[in-house]
Amino acid sequence: FFSCFAVLIPACPCTSTGSPRGRIVARISQTTMSAAAEAPILTSSELNAISSVYSMCCNKTMADYTEGKRQKVHPGMLVTEREALESCTAQTYAGVRVNCAEMMDSYQECLLDNPRKWKVCNGLRDSLDKCAIQNKLGEIAKM
Repeated sequence: FFSCFAVLIPACPCTSTGSPRGRIVARISQTTMSAAAEAPILTSSELNAISSVYSMCCNKTMADYTEGKRQKVHPGMLVTEREALESCTAQTYAGVRVNCAEMMDSYQECLLDNPRKWKVCNGLRDSLDKCAIQNKLGEIAKM
């Protein structure tokens, strides 16, 4: 059994025509028979900032899920892979927020301040990546 619902929250008031202005935050929650911790909903800037950490700390689960998508496996047959990926990313994000929050926030701010010059933020990204490795986040904990 699978259910899905979405809630849209306008970031600012609607215009007189009723169309939303500014950013809209979409929250999608899926429920399956197995109970899994709810994955965080990240903004695009958070996702950009943590993407290199996800690549390192959830590499195998990402590869397993991506391989299923590449082979055009029906999404209903990828539940195990999807749940493993969601669990890994949720645990990794929580670990970053506990152990590397200052580094992630600095890196995220740098990316926002330099939208076309992300190269200037490479040192901050390297510091965040090193913190994730030192704290053995995600799949690194199993090594």
